[in-house]
Amino acid sequence: MTREAQTKRVNFLYGAGLCLFALAVLVSLIALFSRIVWPYPFETGEGISVYAAQHLEAGKDLYLSPERGALPIWMYPPLHTALLSLITSDANPFLPGRIVSFVSLMAIAFFVAMLVARLGGSWKVSVGAAACFLVLPESVGFGAAVRVDILAAALSLGCITAGLFSGASIRGLALAAALGCAAWMTKQTAVAAPLAIGVWLLAYNRKNALAFAGIYGFLMAACIGCMELATGRIFLESIVKNAVRPFSWALLYDYIRLYPLSFFPLHLIPIFGFVGMLLVLKKTAKKDSLVQIFGLCCLVNLVWLGKEGSCPLYFFEFNAACAVGFGLALIKIESLKGEYAAATAFLIVSLIGAAGIGHLADKAFIDLSAKTEKLFVKVLKIHRGPLMMEDLGFAIVAGRADAVDIPHPDLLKTLVAQGRLSPDRYVQRIQNQTYALIVLSSPAHSMEGLTRERYPGTIVDAVRDHYAFSGSLGERFFYKPPKEP
Repeated sequence: MTREAQTKRVNFLYGAGLCLFALAVLVSLIALFSRIVWPYPFETGEGISVYAAQHLEAGKDLYLSPERGALPIWMYPPLHTALLSLITSDANPFLPGRIVSFVSLMAIAFFVAMLVARLGGSWKVSVGAAACFLVLPESVGFGAAVRVDILAAALSLGCITAGLFSGASIRGLALAAALGCAAWMTKQTAVAAPLAIGVWLLAYNRKNALAFAGIYGFLMAACIGCMELATGRIFLESIVKNAVRPFSWALLYDYIRLYPLSFFPLHLIPIFGFVGMLLVLKKTAKKDSLVQIFGLCCLVNLVWLGKEGSCPLYFFEFNAACAVGFGLALIKIESLKGEYAAATAFLIVSLIGAAGIGHLADKAFIDLSAKTEKLFVKVLKIHRGPLMMEDLGFAIVAGRADAVDIPHPDLLKTLVAQGRLSPDRYVQRIQNQTYALIVLSSPAHSMEGLTRERYPGTIVDAVRDHYAFSGSLGERFFYKPPKEP
């Protein structure tokens, strides 16, 4: 085969792969847009995130101490919440937060492409790596959710990008330290990026490793100190002690075991990227090994999946690192086996992406007719008394958020389990039939389901004993005082 003919064949394979990736990304973006404009919560955590932002906008304390008799509402650092409090919307309270998450998602894809390009990838490989990240189930399903995880992941990728592009210069490392600190101020478990930079510098430039540790440590100490003073010394208690959940190795094992099989074959892409990243690690120069170290740190950070209440959003940083790994694997294939082999691998992965997103599409798109959601909001508006419900987001839409006196059931359960707050006052209200309506995601008489995972058992038992089941709407079960018809 002549050089010209081989070049044409390689360009054809890359072109076909880019077209398939473009189609997959288009489907992903359309699905994300349908979620961005959706006027109701599509993920349970959206409600409490918006509620916390509204709470802060109204000038109320974001962090409360159970030892002082208050029920805390928030257990994350304040950066994401503070940002949302500045850009509220009365028409759709979820829209600003979803835009922040979507922009963060695009920023992650941009950083992925930049990292691959910096490490020697062509523009085609860089774009393909970014597309790999955007078509993954976590990106499509949660990339527009009002959650702290996406912004934290974007800041972490920015931290890695600044570190790699800095060439270990003090100025670049200072920027990386600031972004790493911002990631932690968004989500307290977002430590993989600064940890990776620290390990990388110890192997590559020990002198500047101390400088980075000093800058990062100073910024962290300053932020934590300021927050402790501003909150009356309950900031660390709120984001550390209040966030402690029961840990299960079995739950962690299930997440890791099911990861390759869920939404098959899309998760083959990050697995290919991670394996490729490890295979090229030994032959990578120390100055270019930051991404591989970050990938390993993200893998270790997945241990948080074993915590009760974890969700697929915890895979965001790992998926981004694996998308870069995909680019690195192609670079190595091209250097060892030639352009034709790399282009073939690129096309195969793009086929997986296109096939996978087609399978995912029916689950990714939201029914914009929203008949059930409209009816549920109407039900909440009709019942004018106090409410007890798991998904605070719908109460926000109905304008009844203040009627819900347990805005964060998961947090209440944690505090009860720690012996720091008693559920008796809420049990008493149920016994006195104070609540006009109680909405649960599983029947109160059932010993299984999300309701018993979110609420203390005594509260669910009290609902079962003192309230009457009045009907259901989808996966929502309504309970009213027995004296009502």
